Amino acid sequence: PPRLTAVPRPKGVYQIGPSTGGVTLGNPAGTLGTITQRELNTARRQNRANEIGNINQVLRPTNLGTPVPQQSEAPKSILPTGTPKEQYKFAFGLVRKQEFGDAVKALEEFIKTYPTEPLTTNARNWLGRTHYVTKDYRSAIEVFLAAYKVQPKGKKAADNLFRLGLSLAALKKNKEACATFYKLDQDFPDSNSIIKKQLVLQRKKIGCG
Repeated sequence: PPRLTAVPRPKGVYQIGPSTGGVTLGNPAGTLGTITQRELNTARRQNRANEIGNINQVLRPTNLGTPVPQQSEAPKSILPTGTPKEQYKFAFGLVRKQEFGDAVKALEEFIKTYPTEPLTTNARNWLGRTHYVTKDYRSAIEVFLAAYKVQPKGKKAADNLFRLGLSLAALKKNKEACATFYKLDQDFPDSNSIIKKQLVLQRKKIGCG
């Protein structure tokens, strides 16, 4: 009788069936279908990209710890009188002097007073960094995420995403941190060398795929 020979599968094509641990329907010896390497890579990228969309749900107050109590009275102004540039210089000076409590108040007041001022981009970034250095990671996450949403293509966008990832990792939210680092890598391939080097180290540190 004539001999039957198996037709070799092309390179880069994966078979989904019993031999690969895939799902089978009906006849156990059958296969469900094939998927190319390109389709597999596309599916993986889409899955990672979708994870960043879940960050807002993860960042609800109930998932990040005890929320900061709301103040019943408006806080007194901490910024001195002067131009926006002079007031920003004052707030940033508090950061440099490591007077972090007053620095947070001054930066928050500056951001609220001048939402469209160019210097507010820097103020948001430094507010998040101040929260991070004082280990208030929940507040840091909220600030960096808000800053990124306001200016997703701004000059601090890549840095805000990177520091958002660091803050998530500090709270052991590694899945969300990896998704954030992945988005940073995809959206800002030309980010500065310092961020690129740190990104590689941090992704390895928390076990990003």
